[in-house]
This record gives sequence, structure tokens and C-alpha cells, in this order.
Amino acid sequence: MKATISVDHRVSDGAEAAQFMQILAEFLENPVRMLV
Repeated sequence: MKATISVDHRVSDGAEAAQFMQILAEFLENPVRMLV
């Protein structure tokens, strides 16, 4: 599954977007984690 995010670098930097995408990927791979 592909996921794309668009970030306005005037407001946020790429590191925050990368961290968000990593957490999202972990939740998609193991949805039970969302319940804990």
C-alpha cells in the first residue's frame, strides 16, 4: 500500500512528516496497537 503526505515546509519540517508516516505505517501493519 502506498501512502503520500504533502507538507508545507513553512509550517513543518520533513522530519515531523517522516515521523508521522513511520507511526502510520506501524499502525497499519499492526492495527491492534491503536487500541492500546
